[in-house]
Amino acid sequence: MSDPFAPIKTDQATKSNRLQPQKAIVMPVPDEAPEPPAFHPKLGVPSQRWTYRDAVSEVLGYVYRFDEAEAGKSYRPLCLFQVAGQLKWRWETWSLPRPLYGLDLLSKTSDMPVVIVEGEKAADAVKQLLLRHVCISSPGGSNAAKKADWSVLQGREVAIWPDADEAGLKFADDVAGCLEKVGAASVRFLDPPDDVSNGWDAADALADGWTPEQAEAFVLSSQVEDAEELEVKPRARGVSLLSVAQDLELWHSPQKRRLWHYVGEWSL
Repeated sequence: MSDPFAPIKTDQATKSNRLQPQKAIVMPVPDEAPEPPAFHPKLGVPSQRWTYRDAVSEVLGYVYRFDEAEAGKSYRPLCLFQVAGQLKWRWETWSLPRPLYGLDLLSKTSDMPVVIVEGEKAADAVKQLLLRHVCISSPGGSNAAKKADWSVLQGREVAIWPDADEAGLKFADDVAGCLEKVGAASVRFLDPPDDVSNGWDAADALADGWTPEQAEAFVLSSQVEDAEELEVKPRARGVSLLSVAQDLELWHSPQKRRLWHYVGEWSL
């Protein structure tokens, strides 16, 4: 299945440019823009919509979730473009680097530590669980972290809450590398607790009935600086992030060891 967040390939873009009027993304969305569509032409009515805003709460675009009986859940970005002099909504993603989800909250809480999760649903859950933190995420899922603009986290204290699966570990690694480049003040990793299912995240924690007190205790007790501090724990219904990681070539690579050494030298 094609990735709706993937940029158009060069040969496709060249052919497309010959067939279509030139277009340019418009951010933020102006007042005179048409209303965004209520449904997708192929996927129908969305089950959820997340609004991306800039630091002053202006709309930058949307991400929609669709739940299909056979295909399951899927996500589509929606951005505003100027096409042949007209403003039109298109089911296409942002230009690189892409904006983060939660920029409006981040700008209002400069003194709060930041939690990064994978996905908008998990980010919304953290807003209810961690009242002393501000939460953000990046669009496009676990494989697109490097395509986002993380520069706004320069000088911020950050904790990464990964999904409890292989993709979640990759996302955490990619984000940590981006934070190293932009100069985050500190970075910690949150090790998912015992007996959680494969893919468990903050949204699952909220659905499981976690309280803000439980979430704060989780953050304080599970933060680690170095990979060696993470324990390989049996999962009652899933697998350990690190047991998966030990099977990955990247886990033993000099690049991975360098990254963990760097993160291990940071402190809150």
